[in-house]
Amino acid sequence: MNDNLPLTDNQLCLATSRSLPADAHLDSDTAAARESFLSLGTATESAASRFDEAALLARLQQSCLQSPAVTLKPTEPKRDWLPLVLSGTLALAALIAIVRIATDSNSAEQEVATVTWSPSAGGAGTVLTPAQLTPAWNDAIDDEIAIASATLQQYSTRNHSFDGSLLNINDRLEALSQELSNETL
Repeated sequence: MNDNLPLTDNQLCLATSRSLPADAHLDSDTAAARESFLSLGTATESAASRFDEAALLARLQQSCLQSPAVTLKPTEPKRDWLPLVLSGTLALAALIAIVRIATDSNSAEQEVATVTWSPSAGGAGTVLTPAQLTPAWNDAIDDEIAIASATLQQYSTRNHSFDGSLLNINDRLEALSQELSNETL
């Protein structure tokens, strides 16, 4: 019989059904397929009566136990080196930046000018060199305040023409007035 019969769904249903409807007319291909299907079903039913299920299970267990057991070797995970290289590069860049900042800050020998007021030094706002300073109180916060004050005064002292000179005279008179009211003179 031909294994590749071109049957439609309706023809296939008629060929594989146990009982045919009374008004069903089968063509030659469907009739041949039905006869083959019924003979196969009859042969299967007759062989099933002689089927020994226990023998099949014994044969399956014997064949399965004789075959070597499949063992899988654990594979080592693949290492992705890119994140490791990038993090090492980032750490190296940070270390280089820290070393460079430390060497630049240690090698810079800058003199810091501080603003102090002393009646003998010429009035308020006079910038003294470090050799002229006699520190009575050594405090880091005072030093920072003095540096900030000196920087602000350097930015604020510009040539203000006539109005600027009047402003400077006014500031000096106010400072003298405060000292007189505190009785420090």
